Amino acid sequence: MRKTSIFLALFCAGIVACNNEKIRIKTDCEKLKIKGKVQNITEIYYLPVVLNDTIKQGERTSNAPSFFELDDEPFISYESVLYFNRDGNIAECVMTDSATDFYFREIFEYSGDLLMNKEGLLSDEFFYKQVFAYDSKKREKKRDFYDRTDHLFESVSIEYIDENNLVETVNTDAGGTNFERKIRLKNGLPVSSESAVKSLQIERWTGEYDSLGQITLSELYDEGNNLAQRVKYEYDSLGNEITCTISSADEQIVEYVYMYKYDEYNNWIQRATVADNCPEVIMVRKIAYYE
Repeated sequence: MRKTSIFLALFCAGIVACNNEKIRIKTDCEKLKIKGKVQNITEIYYLPVVLNDTIKQGERTSNAPSFFELDDEPFISYESVLYFNRDGNIAECVMTDSATDFYFREIFEYSGDLLMNKEGLLSDEFFYKQVFAYDSKKREKKRDFYDRTDHLFESVSIEYIDENNLVETVNTDAGGTNFERKIRLKNGLPVSSESAVKSLQIERWTGEYDSLGQITLSELYDEGNNLAQRVKYEYDSLGNEITCTISSADEQIVEYVYMYKYDEYNNWIQRATVADNCPEVIMVRKIAYYE
């Protein structure tokens, strides 16, 4: 059971929380809890080496949570770079691999503080474009996906039922599966969701948060409404995740512990991941700042 990196999380559009009195959208830097005028962040993964009870950086390895790895493929290590504009939002994401020097590229376009377009190219083969639309409260109301021939292959529409509930409907072209997700919010944060295909519930999720809006508990239920997975999170005073405990339906428990090194801005530049007391991987972040 591995966790996705911040890059993969950002490839997926989230729910925009708004204050009706004063509309303000969080920047990507704020969402990532990054301080200072960041120009770019490079992420590289390394094997951990334990010397005298100290975890040190070893040889480069594949980014452990990557869904790009296949069992029958040769070993590939990845390097990911996020480029930020001066407003603190992501302008470009590039991922290179050790085999071809290119794997993935995504470009972001904004109008003010709103993301309007996102274009991605995967291994010079699969291209997609996302186009976003918003309502008067700067809440996302539609997201369309196009291929390189401008063919619309998926459309996501969001209807805000009231201040606490919304419905997200996904429509795909022939051969795809259409589904609907009902999401309940509390203080602008999603606390539960149910996904269904043709009114048949296939998944339910619930979440809890602390006073800072950091998720502390996530529970996933299967189509029979049985608890399939529970994840508990803890954070340090800087808002960085320090423990993640994952419990599965078969009572298997995995505890991840994260240890950090910081730069002068209190942004972490190294994170060591320990799973059940066994060092697993070290992620190094090289952060460049605007002058």
